[in-house]
Amino acid sequence: MRTLPPPPTPEVASTPRARVLDVRLALAVQRATRSGRRADFQEALRALAPRLTRVPLAVHCDVDTAQAFRDASREQIALNGVSFVGDHRTEAFVAAVKRIVARHVAQPEAYLRVTDRIMRGCSRTLSGADSFFALHELFASPELLVKPREDKPAPLIVTLGLDRADQRFRCRIQSTNLYGLYRHGDIEALLRSAARSMEPSWT
Repeated sequence: MRTLPPPPTPEVASTPRARVLDVRLALAVQRATRSGRRADFQEALRALAPRLTRVPLAVHCDVDTAQAFRDASREQIALNGVSFVGDHRTEAFVAAVKRIVARHVAQPEAYLRVTDRIMRGCSRTLSGADSFFALHELFASPELLVKPREDKPAPLIVTLGLDRADQRFRCRIQSTNLYGLYRHGDIEALLRSAARSMEPSWT
């Protein structure tokens, strides 16, 4: 999940890319799953569920605007609880974002910059890459493969507006990306069998 406060100055956009994953969380997962036993992975997922359910991702948006719009055209999106459906859902979503931003950002240059940043922050290309590397750092081992699931992705959930806590204009984007953990031994067994697919060892 990424939260995008609008950049108040150009210097914010030029700061180094933040580390995706909390080192303490990574160490806790690695210690708990060091044995490679299925039961230990399940226990780690249960014990650390509050921290693993929503993994914060870096706020820097490296995806260009054109790619972000291509990604958005394939998405189901909900903005402030309203779902956008139909052939023109992307255009309707962008128009709604612009209306909300316009109510809080008066300067034309800042208005365009904030709107563009929100669209790029919604990119599944970006969240998919960041979440994959986060999970790889958490769970990867010589015996396991982290691989995206083929299930239909959940809708993007975007919350945009004033934060009541501090009255700042904020955007929160919840992107659910599905992965499975596969044992290399199981993959090799599948290749030798007549089966066409296999369920992951853990999801």
